[in-house]
Amino acid sequence: MSLLSSNYSEEFINSYLKELNIETINIMIPAIVFLVGIAVLGAVGNSLVLILYWRKRTSRPNRIFILTLSSFDLLTNVFVVPEDIYDMFDYWTFNRPALCRARHYLYTCNTIASSLALLAICVTRYRKICRPFGRQVTVTHAVVACIVLTFLSLLFSVPTAIMNGVKTSKTPHEGIYGYQCGYQDVYLKTKWPMINAAFFILLFILVCTPLVVLYILIGVKARHHKSFRISSVASRSYSMTSSSEVRETVSKLTEEVNNESVCAEDAKAEISVATSSLDTYKTTDVHDEVFTYTRPKQDETTMSSDKYAENSSFRIQSAPNKKNNKEQNSYRMRKKSSILNRGRSESQVSTISVRKSNRTTVMLASITIVFILSFLPFLAVLFYKFAAPESFNRLSPEVESLCHLLLRSYLLNTAANPVIYNLCDVNFRRECFKLLKFW
Repeated sequence: MSLLSSNYSEEFINSYLKELNIETINIMIPAIVFLVGIAVLGAVGNSLVLILYWRKRTSRPNRIFILTLSSFDLLTNVFVVPEDIYDMFDYWTFNRPALCRARHYLYTCNTIASSLALLAICVTRYRKICRPFGRQVTVTHAVVACIVLTFLSLLFSVPTAIMNGVKTSKTPHEGIYGYQCGYQDVYLKTKWPMINAAFFILLFILVCTPLVVLYILIGVKARHHKSFRISSVASRSYSMTSSSEVRETVSKLTEEVNNESVCAEDAKAEISVATSSLDTYKTTDVHDEVFTYTRPKQDETTMSSDKYAENSSFRIQSAPNKKNNKEQNSYRMRKKSSILNRGRSESQVSTISVRKSNRTTVMLASITIVFILSFLPFLAVLFYKFAAPESFNRLSPEVESLCHLLLRSYLLNTAANPVIYNLCDVNFRRECFKLLKFW
C-alpha cells in the first residue's frame, strides 16, 4: 500500500518500494544479526532459568522475582524480537496495524515489569544486608509484589497500544509514500507521543535513582562486613595459636610430673604461670581439665604441694596408675581436638555463607547494571530522533545503520540475565549442564 501521486503509476510505486526495502535491509543487517542472536540466546537461556528455578525446592523472594523477570523476557524473545525482524524486511510496505500494536504493547509491558521487579529485588537485598534485624521481605510479599507490578505494566502499556499502528512515511523519492509501524498519523501531530516518551524517561529516572543509591549502600555495608570478618578471623587465629602453645606447655609439665622427672612444686609453679597466661587469652575449656601425677611419698613437700593445689585454679589429683593417666590424657586430647575442629567447622560454614551471599548480591547488581546500560543508547537516539527529525532523516547509511542498532539496545537485557546467572551462580551452571546432557 502507498499513497499514489498523479505522476507515478501504482506498478512503479510498488516496484520502487520493494527496491527501497532491499536497500533498507542492507542498512539493517547489523541490527538483524543482533536481534537474531538476542532471540536465540534469550529464548534458550530464559527457558532454562524458568525450568531450573521452578524446580527449586527452596522458595525465596528472589526466586519469585527471577521467575517473573524471565517470564517477561521470554515473552519478548519469542514474540517481540521476531516481529521486529519481520518489520525490518517489510520496512516501507508494512500494513499490519494489529501486529504493530501487539509488538509495542508487549515491549512496554516488559520494560515496566522488569524495572519494577529489579527495584523490588534491590529493596529485598537492601533489607537483608543493611537491615538484617528489621522486617524482611517474605515469599508472600514477593508474590503480591509480582502480581501488582504485572497489573501496573499491563495498565500503563495501554496508551502505547492505542497510539501505535500504521503510519505513512516519506520516501527519498519525492511524491511517493510508504507505510511503517509506528505512531498513527492521527496522533503524530499531537503531544501524546511526546508525553508517552516523557513518561518512560521519567520512569527510567525514578527507578534508576533508588537502584543506584541502594546498591551503593549495600556495597558499603558488604565491604564493612568483610573488613570486620577479616579482623575477627585474625584475632581468633592469634588467640587459638597462643592458647595452644600454653596448653602444650602445661601438658609437658604434667607428663614430667607423672613420670617423676621433675619436682612437683617447680612444675606446679610453672603450671600456675602458664594458666595465668591462658586466662589472658580468655579461653575457658582448659580450666576444666584434670591433671594427674603419681605421689611417691606423703611427706612435707607433698603436703605443701597438696595445699598449693587446693588454692590453684587447677585440681591436681593422684592417679592409681599410669594406665589411668594415659586414658585420661587420651580423653582430654580427643576433647581438645573436638572443640578445635568444631570451631573450625563453624568458621568455615560462616565464611561459605558470606561468600554465597556476596555472589548473590553481585549477580543481582550485575543484572541491574546491564539493564541501565542497555537503555542509555536507546534513550539517547530516541531523544535525538524526536528532537531533530529532519537531521535524523538525512543521516548517512553507515550512521543510520548504527542508529537502528542502538535503537534496539534495550533488548540486550532480555538475553543477558541468563548469562549473568550462569557466570555468578555455580549451582545454576551445574544444573544447566545436567539438563543439557539429559536432552
